[in-house]
This record gives sequence, structure tokens and C-alpha cells, in this order.
Amino acid sequence: PNGPIDAVKLATFYGCAQADPESKEAKKVAKEMGEQRTALRTALAAKASALSYAAAKASESGSTESSSATADALKMAVEEMKQWVSGPDDLKDDAEKVALALTLARYELARGRPGASLAELRKALAKVEPGSGKAAGELYDDFNGLLGRLGYEQWVTNTEESRAKYYPKATPPL
Repeated sequence: PNGPIDAVKLATFYGCAQADPESKEAKKVAKEMGEQRTALRTALAAKASALSYAAAKASESGSTESSSATADALKMAVEEMKQWVSGPDDLKDDAEKVALALTLARYELARGRPGASLAELRKALAKVEPGSGKAAGELYDDFNGLLGRLGYEQWVTNTEESRAKYYPKATPPL
């Protein structure tokens, strides 16, 4: 899309019935609005994803002040994103869908809801295709990290065995 995205104009377009959706002008406007909506969704998801990564790193470092500020920024970014992204089907790329799952899981952790975070990660892991490599690795790493923090060491072992079965590490040929 050319120029800045006018969120109000975009919301108005999708919230109102169009007079003649079959005209050339209406099709042109619909295409432009679709491109803008996709760009807005991608931008909001990327912003929330970056903040979720920062929040995860801040909580690992143990600094409560920076962790709290980052968590607040993450909460605001996810709430803004949820206005335009209702679920993973709103995003086109598989990497964006995995990033959304990680973002929502970290958002739930920032809200103090580890059970909801586990549910987000389990839902995303169920949808990951075998052989997806890095995407599955990130989901498994966050999932196992959360299980470890909650004290479910047996589940961590079980998940690592499952991960090795479905996503074996490549071994060089002899």
C-alpha cells in the first residue's frame, strides 16, 4: 500500500455495506483496503512479537522494574493487535502464525496466567507440521521452559522425547 494506513478509514470500510461491490471502483477500493488491512495486521503482529521477545528476556534477567515496564508495553501492544488479528487464520505466513502463538503465550504469562499460556502453546504445537524445524523448536523451547518453571519436570522429559521422535536432529552421513 502507498502511504500511511488510515485505521479509521479501514474500519469504516469493513464495517459498512458497500453500495455496488461489483463496480470497478469498488473492486479497486476493496483491493487497496485488503492490502492495507494485511499490512496493518502484519505490523501489529510484528510489534507485539518483538515486545513479547523483550518481555521474555526481561523476565529471565530478573530485573523487576524493566520486566514490569516491558510487560505493560506488551499488554498494550497485544490488546491493540487483537482489534485487527482475531486468530492465526488472519495471518498468511506460517512463521507469522508461530510468532502469534508465542506472543499470545507470553502475553498470558505477563498477565499471570500460566495455564492459559500452556494452552496457547499446546494449541500451536498441535498445528505445527512435522519437519517445520525452527518454528517447532521455538514452540517446544517455550513450552518446556514454562513446564520447568511450573515444576513439571516429568512433562519436560516427556516433551523432549516427543520432540526427538517427531523432529530428529540431523546427523551427518558417515
